[in-house]
Amino acid sequence: FLTIRTRFFDHSLLKAVRESPIDQVVILAAGMDARAFRLEWPGGVRVFEVDRDDVFRHKEAVLARMNATPACDRRIVRQDLAQPWVPALVSAGFDPAKKAAFLAEGLLYYLDEPAVHSLFDAVRGISAPGSWIGLDAVNREVLTSPFMAAYLKKLTELGCPWQFGVADPDAF
Repeated sequence: FLTIRTRFFDHSLLKAVRESPIDQVVILAAGMDARAFRLEWPGGVRVFEVDRDDVFRHKEAVLARMNATPACDRRIVRQDLAQPWVPALVSAGFDPAKKAAFLAEGLLYYLDEPAVHSLFDAVRGISAPGSWIGLDAVNREVLTSPFMAAYLKKLTELGCPWQFGVADPDAF
């Protein structure tokens, strides 16, 4: 599933920037996303990665060890999405007057409903007409199905955060 999802969003993002005048890409909760390094972005594309400072401390150390070089103008935005993040994005060079592509891959199911509304309100507030958004959403059954139980248990054992609102998948 994750490989297919990643490939789908890779293709969709590249199509969005190649077939329209979009030259700003915002990856929300970027984590260890490496699209800025591994995709063939058209010239002039600026990729903004938004995530917490602790995530970037780890990610930047890994990228430095690998001598990784981005294939675009990469901007990191050290901001927790649970806090106001739009000012930090704009300070990093994002232009709300220009079309943009936003990606919220693997994010929404960590958020409770008010946080999802807040996220979409923020994106709507800085999206010029003609902007693009990619996201994946799951239903409650994904978090409660016997198939997913082992994966969710392993994530919990590994200390992966259910910090955005799904504190206990059994609560559903």
